Amino acid sequence: MGLGLYIHIPFCEKKCHYCNFYSITGFSQNIVDQYFDRLKEELSEYNNEEIDSIYLGGGTPSAIAYEKYFDLMNYLNSNFTLDLKEFTFEYNPIHFDIDYLNKIYELGVTRISFGVQSFIDEKLKLLGRLHRFSDLKKIFKNRDLYKNISIDLIFGLKKDSQLIKKDLNYIKKLEPEHLSIYNLKVEKNTRLYEMVKKGEVLLQNENEEAETYEYINKFLNKNGYKHYEISNYCLDDFYSIHNLKYWHFDNFIGIGASAAGYYKNKYYKNHDSIKRYLKNDYHAYEESIDKNMEEYYKIIMGLRLEQGIKLSENKIIKLKKSRVDKFIEIKNKRVSIKEKYFFISNSIINEITELLLKRESE
Repeated sequence: MGLGLYIHIPFCEKKCHYCNFYSITGFSQNIVDQYFDRLKEELSEYNNEEIDSIYLGGGTPSAIAYEKYFDLMNYLNSNFTLDLKEFTFEYNPIHFDIDYLNKIYELGVTRISFGVQSFIDEKLKLLGRLHRFSDLKKIFKNRDLYKNISIDLIFGLKKDSQLIKKDLNYIKKLEPEHLSIYNLKVEKNTRLYEMVKKGEVLLQNENEEAETYEYINKFLNKNGYKHYEISNYCLDDFYSIHNLKYWHFDNFIGIGASAAGYYKNKYYKNHDSIKRYLKNDYHAYEESIDKNMEEYYKIIMGLRLEQGIKLSENKIIKLKKSRVDKFIEIKNKRVSIKEKYFFISNSIINEITELLLKRESE
């Protein structure tokens, strides 16, 4: 099996109100050119590896001219073995352009991830998104051109008890092959954090969020979507091949400012600084992963999946005798969290890892 490759493109025209990912605005073409040169420099540390999935994320990859990606792919084709099962490109709907999309398909992209977040202008404005429903109409109009699209949605605003129903009805019309739906997290150092403090934006309480999440799950199940991961759904077998590497804690390479990777028993995180990145100063953090830590990560990541994780009989017996038994399903030596408890999965996963990884002497 080949490695996954994540490439972070940190350039944005505007920072969304809720976004805490590393990105910069007000960038020049000179900075973009330097950054893509550094991406190739960092990639050279992994030359000759086999790559079977690529994910171009951001930031806003679609804010950058497609020629930069052709140059990057030429480097990859010359220095790596590419056997791509999936190539995802994150695309901002405000940039929707048939010629650009056709060009990135020529590049080898097989999957477009549209950062929609909502189909409702009022909600898009509160979230600080640049696009509006008028931009999203272009996706509907050209739906037949793109055979594998993923849509991001967000819920958690006070009005989402009603607005999410409108969003999901648009999803029903669009029928994307894949969906990622997240409950809104208010992070410090974001515009949304200040808006919430001032009362300019009202959020759902925990019970309202749980009810909205339950409604989403029932609606999507009824319309043929598999809830294969806590925040992810797909039609048929359109799973995110690349993201499954994260949830299985398989090896993957992450390049670019703020990117993370897990490679040859080491987990690393790059600096959240384009200035440092342009000076070839990549890793801010690096950790050697031993067998115990690998098991820990495989449990906490794998339990996010509907299929769960495979465990020994002894460990399954231990879980059956514990208070987590009512939250889990056991089938063919695989343990998974019941869908109705996905919304509180973090606390369940913490309890399971404590039970399974506690030393026998304790």
